[in-house]
Amino acid sequence: MQKTPKEAGLTRQQMFDIMVRHLRKQRACFSNNKGMCLYLDANGRKCAVGALIPNGHPAQRSLGDVDNLILNHRKLFKAKDAGFLYTCQRELHDKFANLEEWSPIKFEVAAIRVAPLYGLKVPE
Repeated sequence: MQKTPKEAGLTRQQMFDIMVRHLRKQRACFSNNKGMCLYLDANGRKCAVGALIPNGHPAQRSLGDVDNLILNHRKLFKAKDAGFLYTCQRELHDKFANLEEWSPIKFEVAAIRVAPLYGLKVPE
């Protein structure tokens, strides 16, 4: 199994790069029919934070918000990154929960807005 972001010592910039590149490639965001985040769905699609969860990790089967994910799976992320991850999930993913709302331009604008909040650069 891959290392978790916490075990690998990933910086916020590295996590942001992974989330942005993942959602650009996937070109969509995913939640269940109740609007809850799916870190991994049956077709292998992942939400923003789900892209950071190693394949095979039990957290992939979790539902809910980032705070619960961090609380229930403390070895995944550093507690100090909770606010950062919540912001990324909300701004890069949740705003585009309906497939019809996702567009490359809207997504890039969202990434450009989030990056300076944490002193980050949007990856190419």
